[in-house]
Amino acid sequence: MKLCLSTQQICSSVYFTLKEVPEINVERTRRLFVFSQSAESCHLFLDRKDPMDVVKTIIHTVSIHVQRGGTMVNQEDIVECLKPFCANVAVSAAVKTDVLRTIEESFDLSGEDIFLFMFYQTDALVSSNWNQHLSPEDIDSDTRRHELFEMLLKESLSLSQLLGLSTLLQIWPVLAATELNEEPSANPWVQLMDKLIRCHGDGEVVIKMLKQLNSTTSLTVECCCHVYNLMLLKCRSLHALKFAFVSKLEAMHHLALENMKNLKVDSNSCDDELLDLVISRGLTAEIAQTPFLTPLVSYVLSPPEGSSDTTQQGDKETRVHLVASQLQLAGYWAEAGTLLLKYHGTHPALSTYDNSVRVLSRWLRR
Repeated sequence: MKLCLSTQQICSSVYFTLKEVPEINVERTRRLFVFSQSAESCHLFLDRKDPMDVVKTIIHTVSIHVQRGGTMVNQEDIVECLKPFCANVAVSAAVKTDVLRTIEESFDLSGEDIFLFMFYQTDALVSSNWNQHLSPEDIDSDTRRHELFEMLLKESLSLSQLLGLSTLLQIWPVLAATELNEEPSANPWVQLMDKLIRCHGDGEVVIKMLKQLNSTTSLTVECCCHVYNLMLLKCRSLHALKFAFVSKLEAMHHLALENMKNLKVDSNSCDDELLDLVISRGLTAEIAQTPFLTPLVSYVLSPPEGSSDTTQQGDKETRVHLVASQLQLAGYWAEAGTLLLKYHGTHPALSTYDNSVRVLSRWLRR
């Protein structure tokens, strides 16, 4: 039977590996070595250093060591050492999730280890949010994971519980119900978003969920429409519009654009992030048909937030020309030319239609 290395043993072994990695500070290497030598120095070290940083350093260093062909310590040693840690109910879910994410990013795990760590993460989340403990059999198939999700969803009212369900859907393989059901009421993500909106009216959280979801799977038009229409009723219009533009579906973009024609532009319907989404989706020309063109032009002409003086002007010019190009390609020559005139500081009284077209023509010939 393979022996599980103690943290001190791993630290001691890793000390020699650390010396091979130039990116790691020499003082950190020395302290890590001292930490591995005695219980007293271990306690002193932990008083000054976050233990999680130590664990992450070990994991990353062993990963580099293995990639370089080293044999002193390997990923099996780390995995075996951390299994009891992950199974320990006294360790918080947040800490377990952090460690497991680091392991998954650093090593090519076996199918058995992937499932085991998925179970540890699931059990940690469920025990901390619903005060229930699971067995591996509770999540060993898509059907059982879906049943667990539905049971927990019924019991969830707090924001932390609903966010915990979001994390479960992310760490699990994509549930079949997410991709096979066109009916919104049967889609786990839609069920979760629906409850979040109805219980908390939190549109920002739903938008973040959709952004995360875009990297793994996608919702159908019917599912997105369900959430979008509910957000219009329960959240700010701004959140509903952002949700539509964050979606990858053109049908949702056009639905939002139609609604924007009849919306009053204020803080409940417009902000810089929304306008940036419109530009990034290449929908500037469509905005010209709505009351949102004026704030979009103001946004484009304003200095990019967070930019330094040296990069600010270049970023602004790029953004102005991008929007002007989108307007021109859609036939809005006057609007595009007016934008360029404003960018170059022309007095409003001189911003006639002819001047706008003339400026745009000169810019296009560059």
